[in-house]
Amino acid sequence: MSLQSISVLQLNQYIKRVIDYEEFFDGLSVFGEVSNFKISNGNAYFDLKEQSAAISCMMFGDDVVKLENGKQVVLFGRVSFYTKYGKISFIAKKVEQLGKGALYEQYLILKEKLQNEGLFNVEIKKPIPTYSKKIGLITSETGAVLHDIKRTAYKKNPKINFVLYSVKVQGFGAEYSIVDGLNYFSNSDVDLIILARGGGSFEDLAPFNTEMVARAIYACEKPVISAVGHETDFSISDFVADLRCSTPTMASEVAVFDWYKTTQNLNNSLKLIDNLFDKIVSNNYNLLCNRVNLINTHMQDCIQSKKTDFTDKVNKFIQKVEAKKKDRLIGFDLISLKIEKNSPIAILKRGFVSVEKKEERINSLNCLDIGDDVKLEFFDGFANAKILGKEFKK
Repeated sequence: MSLQSISVLQLNQYIKRVIDYEEFFDGLSVFGEVSNFKISNGNAYFDLKEQSAAISCMMFGDDVVKLENGKQVVLFGRVSFYTKYGKISFIAKKVEQLGKGALYEQYLILKEKLQNEGLFNVEIKKPIPTYSKKIGLITSETGAVLHDIKRTAYKKNPKINFVLYSVKVQGFGAEYSIVDGLNYFSNSDVDLIILARGGGSFEDLAPFNTEMVARAIYACEKPVISAVGHETDFSISDFVADLRCSTPTMASEVAVFDWYKTTQNLNNSLKLIDNLFDKIVSNNYNLLCNRVNLINTHMQDCIQSKKTDFTDKVNKFIQKVEAKKKDRLIGFDLISLKIEKNSPIAILKRGFVSVEKKEERINSLNCLDIGDDVKLEFFDGFANAKILGKEFKK
């Protein structure tokens, strides 16, 4: 490869021709923050910048508009290359305050539409949990926002658990990425969702001003905190969300409870309860003792009374049993006497005789015939006899 040497002028002229003939650089709009604005000889000179870039800008003659440093604007014009100093500049033909153009009009139309549908109503907003343990973060995994949120949170609560769903926060397709993150966390086990991004131009915040993001926030089952842009920035997501915070850092402050303070409050409450309990026990100890003694005395009296009553009843029962026993013994003796008096032996002793015929006791004269052999039983023995005659009573 051969090297070609050209002069600085030739190089700058070549660059100018490339820029002048490139259609992209003609009829272009660019947005940013006004800086170093000044007017000299009827022309305006200033820089248009953002965080990591800047470009020199100029307005000539009737196109000149006085601008304030720090204002966000959109410039319409073309890119120009100044050959003498090898410097690229943007020649502005028209200026609009950022957010006051067509994009802002779309924002206002959508805001009114969603407001009329009730998506901004305060009464439908879900409460923000006081003691969240697990928080879903929807933001870019690069940049300062994620770092700021975690740094602020861990100062208050080292136990907090964050789950990141990394998304595009600006540019083409960012709104689809954000919606995916909201849908992911909607049915998850997080207690709360923080939707966040840092500051930027109105155009940078455009994904957060889309209808699909607004409806995804509205449909989300979990409470959503919107922390988009700077304190002065208001996006559609801010209005639909359950809570709007001016910055991601503020969202972290609101969402994360102070673990140290909460722990200290709990310990103080436990100490207070212990002290109150000790005081109650101390103040009522004597009263409790007196009541216990009173109850004990009353119980002893009741037991003694019941014991006396029981003893009396037992003694009376024993006396009744003894009387019944005595009556039964007397009756038994009388019965015994009757039994003894009327026993066969006693009857025989009184001179009566029992007659048996063929080992059968005879109780009637009709059972005997003349000549029958019979056995006679006396109280002290037996005798054999023969029937010689019969005589019936008249």
